[in-house]
Amino acid sequence: MLRLLLLAGLTVFAATPDHHSYANFEQVRVTHIALDLTVSFESKSISGTAELFLQQRQPTSQLVLDTNGVAIAAAETSTDGKQYHAAAFKLGNTDPILGAPLTIALPAGANRVRIAYTSTAQSAALHWLTPAQTAGNRMPFFYTQSWSIHARSWVPLQDSPQVKFTYSANIHAPKGMLAVMSAENTPDAPRNGHFHFEMRQPIPPHGLALAVGDLAFQPLGTHSGVYADPAVVEQAAKEFEETEAMLNAAERIAGPYRWERYDILLLPPGAVYGGMENPRLTFLASSELAGDKSKSGTVAHELAHSWSGNLVTNATWSDIWISEGITSYLTRRIQEVVNGRHRAELEIWQDWQHLKAALEKRKPTEQILNPPSKGRDPDNLLGPIPYQKGALFLRTLEARAGRIKMDEFLRRYFARFAYESITSAEVTGYMKFVGLAPQAGWLNEPALPAGAAIPKQDPLAPITTAAKRWQRGGRIQTQSWITPEWINFLSLLRDKDLARADRDFHFTESKSRPILSAWLQKTIALDYQPALARLEAFAADASDPQALLNIYSELANTAAGRKRATGLFQRNRARYADSLSEQISTLLKP
Repeated sequence: MLRLLLLAGLTVFAATPDHHSYANFEQVRVTHIALDLTVSFESKSISGTAELFLQQRQPTSQLVLDTNGVAIAAAETSTDGKQYHAAAFKLGNTDPILGAPLTIALPAGANRVRIAYTSTAQSAALHWLTPAQTAGNRMPFFYTQSWSIHARSWVPLQDSPQVKFTYSANIHAPKGMLAVMSAENTPDAPRNGHFHFEMRQPIPPHGLALAVGDLAFQPLGTHSGVYADPAVVEQAAKEFEETEAMLNAAERIAGPYRWERYDILLLPPGAVYGGMENPRLTFLASSELAGDKSKSGTVAHELAHSWSGNLVTNATWSDIWISEGITSYLTRRIQEVVNGRHRAELEIWQDWQHLKAALEKRKPTEQILNPPSKGRDPDNLLGPIPYQKGALFLRTLEARAGRIKMDEFLRRYFARFAYESITSAEVTGYMKFVGLAPQAGWLNEPALPAGAAIPKQDPLAPITTAAKRWQRGGRIQTQSWITPEWINFLSLLRDKDLARADRDFHFTESKSRPILSAWLQKTIALDYQPALARLEAFAADASDPQALLNIYSELANTAAGRKRATGLFQRNRARYADSLSEQISTLLKP
């Protein structure tokens, strides 16, 4: 009886309104989208048609879709997929967050709508890079970023996480380039300007993704590989070589991987996003190419989204912790299997520091795991609360129930709700159903409930002890240190320690970009010339915008540094992302 009542309740939850979509998906729902699009680098636009396959749920004479920054040329309807008839359509008023509703007249029996349209300069999901902003400097590059509600800015659709659809696409692009999508890709496809894609598993709108550019492919394992600029594809394959092991670890924890392949697209240096979990093809920013695998947690995180976020999706943006919190928990579990308990515990400690800082600084209403989101931009709902507080919720459940029971819950949860979109109440209801008994207060209270599984010991404490010993002239063992430990060690160095530290640990020659970045920031103020000699090469590599911004910020603190920074910026500005150039320009203003 309990199971029947629970499942009956789930039907009620599934009808939860989405305040970030105009679409009337409770009346008629899009189940498949067939795209036929041309990508034009000359006009920086995409144009073509989107054919929407419809499932009638309630009687209605209209279809309402989400759009934002697309110019609609025509709309047609069909009852058989063969004959199409022009349909009346109207574009409503534009909201700064939601865009504009597109209403199309829907005759009786119509089960397909075909829309002809063109993107505009206001299409926020579309990003165009110059050859100078790529690793190989040979061709321009184009990519989309549909998260969170930006799919509507390049495809008219029902842009709600409650609406999942399969899709197919014919993409027309310049000859010599390769197009890839969050779908079934063909690495050796002829680069003749025409590409076909099929995505047979239903995905949420924010998983719709397309990229076109100068790309090569290298396999990472039986079910995984990496696409990247030919200039860096081998380096990328080395950096992400643990991907297949992560995939195997995730399956042991969360159940079978249901997307056939897990590939990575390494975006060019001019791209501005760190990671996007597009189904079958994660998009990673080139900042993840750290040189020391220290950012492999990003791969683990985006991979984990194949279960939490893509397979089981938050029904509304108030429920975003269902995606990000469970994913963050799974990330540390995957890291523990692949890179050891110490690595996982260190990252959990860092997660706790971020969460603690957020809880101290934010208003109580901003500390809630399942907050009201009406009127808010979903892009602004991310951060330590859904990520780290959500993960802490699951770690607390694990501490109370044990890992065996926790893993049983995860596998049953992902099997039960596969390809569905659910609410926070459904998640906690299912937790109770399987006997996990979550404490009250996690979802709707700002404070952490009593007994939260907060880490007790600082795994970086031994680094502080080692730094003090070294500063007294003693020897220390550093062979097992990983990047966060080295960066913590660097933060503890005194001005007078720098030359000796460089002699002992060769920081200036480091191949790790995060370590080198921290070292350069440490040495700039003291004008330590051996390290500053590497600034030219560091500034010319645009792959990590945040690291570059940190370096320019340090340089801008002195007159000599500002002069050096101005020269570096003038020589490298064309390589940088537009947003980074704007920030550096502001820093260097007189």
